[in-house]
Amino acid sequence: MPKNTISHPVPQPIVPDFVSPLQEAHSARRSAFILEHPGDFVVDGTGVLPIEVFVPELLAREGYQLIVTYSLARGIELYGVKDAAERERQERALRQLADIRLCRETGDFNGEARRPPMDEEIRGLDRLLRRPGVRVGVVILNLDRITPEPSVSGVQPPEHMAVEEVIESWGASPDLRATGNIVIALSRDAGKVSAPVRNAWVRFSEPLPDRCRLLAFMRQLQSANAETGAYAPLEEGVTLEGFANIATGLRLSDVESVFRKTAVRGESVSLDSIKREKARVIEELAEGALQLMEPLKSGFNGLAGVGHVVPELCETARLLRENSASNRLSRAILFLGPPGTGKSSLARAIAEEAGGINVVALGEMMGSLVGESERRFDNVLRLLEGMAPVICFVDEVDTAFVSRGDATGDSGVSKRILGKFLKALGDERLRGKVLFVLASNRGDLLDAALLRRCQRVYLISTPGLADRQSILRALAERDKRRLFEDVDDRAFGERTNGCTGADLEKILSRAAEFADREAAQDEMPVAKRHLDAALDDYKPNRDPLLHEFFDLVSMMACPFLSGIPWFSPGQNLNTPECPAHVRQVLGEDGRIDTRELNRRVSELATQCALDRQSRQIG
Repeated sequence: MPKNTISHPVPQPIVPDFVSPLQEAHSARRSAFILEHPGDFVVDGTGVLPIEVFVPELLAREGYQLIVTYSLARGIELYGVKDAAERERQERALRQLADIRLCRETGDFNGEARRPPMDEEIRGLDRLLRRPGVRVGVVILNLDRITPEPSVSGVQPPEHMAVEEVIESWGASPDLRATGNIVIALSRDAGKVSAPVRNAWVRFSEPLPDRCRLLAFMRQLQSANAETGAYAPLEEGVTLEGFANIATGLRLSDVESVFRKTAVRGESVSLDSIKREKARVIEELAEGALQLMEPLKSGFNGLAGVGHVVPELCETARLLRENSASNRLSRAILFLGPPGTGKSSLARAIAEEAGGINVVALGEMMGSLVGESERRFDNVLRLLEGMAPVICFVDEVDTAFVSRGDATGDSGVSKRILGKFLKALGDERLRGKVLFVLASNRGDLLDAALLRRCQRVYLISTPGLADRQSILRALAERDKRRLFEDVDDRAFGERTNGCTGADLEKILSRAAEFADREAAQDEMPVAKRHLDAALDDYKPNRDPLLHEFFDLVSMMACPFLSGIPWFSPGQNLNTPECPAHVRQVLGEDGRIDTRELNRRVSELATQCALDRQSRQIG
């Protein structure tokens, strides 16, 4: 078995989350348990232990007289027996009780050259667990490799089927319950365990360490470092509390690895180094389905054209910062509108305003194997809970989760994933822990149930004249690019009518290239002539009709006028900033004429489809 990595006492013992429910379930005469874990250390009153060491240690503390572990690599082993006489006594007990003979460290099996087949070893454990009179605890490592979910063909060798049948029986065996014996199986992904075993056993999960556990562990590292010098110190100015805030979402083993590797290089641990490790680990644990994003350092101050959403989002950020579970805190927010208008930047800004909390982007969920997509989604939800508080950004949600009415030809996988996602959006347990921020260009394609679960729906459209002027200055400040005094903000705003924030970013970047090329030097200030040259060179590649369509279908999906950028008191949208295509669907009173809005959307949909068809033919 692995040796303890760190063995100094922890200042404040923390009982792992799974211990109490496991003890309660065993008291209720359940005997077989799957413990899903991220492959990490456990912090408790005795120190910091690998999970595969902690579980048999827990059984020893509970008074089990005979504790064995089982793995594919090493077979059946006695745990924690150091005295030779005691080992001989326990080996004799195994032979007498269950006809089990152990592998020796030399690799021989009592003088024979082979280990028995896996099915014989499992039957030996079965006999041991069913024997009364001796309190027996069995710990199985990597259950998902011993009884894996069948491949696409579903065909398994007979010996594997026999092993699965025996292991499944432990979940409901009255004989096993009567003995008081226990079997705990560890798995990094219980979704990969065969369904019959998974359904018969009681399942617990050990989440990623929260901030409290991270702090306890880091104090432990500091204590160990004072004696061994094996771990790097924190960079000057970085506090344990600040480090723990950044490290949420990492396993303790990942944190220890960073400190060890940095010590080898003779450096101190910086926040940047832990962020890089965090991005790598999250993508690895989520199998590529989550990518870490950086909070927007300027927060809402670095955004323009979103004034109608900032007051409510400021309250959202405050409640997240306070770890509140208030009903005023939305579980899901939906941003609609044309591409390039800053929907992802808003998600990052909320994270920054909430205190720099975790923000991740949901990526590809669909897998090629049977059950893989559902398992991957369940894994993502566990990771999100372990990273709480966290913002999960889902871009193009209209294609990430297709409408339940669509015939996708994927045997219903998309419908099941959408069902799981809708359940997560409505889960009260996640309020204040996971905020889903969704984005889409096509509000008309979204599932009706998904729209109902979004407590806040906002249209994020192309910026108006004043906003375009503000965006120019904000982009220049973000890029640390000085603007000459001759730059006319208003003239720039007038020449960029219809441009999105992404368009303006491209134009300023082009102007900066002209300035640097002219001076043959990098990072030169941008003058009016450089901006004019960039504007003369710029060719919008957007379709105005398509942008108009995106705006109008997004307006249809917004349940409140305050979610529309041109709203003013009295529910009147007919303001100078309101675009002409929006004013066309307003009545004389300045309110939205629903019938005219529907007619114009249908007209645009037909026209856009015809344009697309003609381009394909051409």
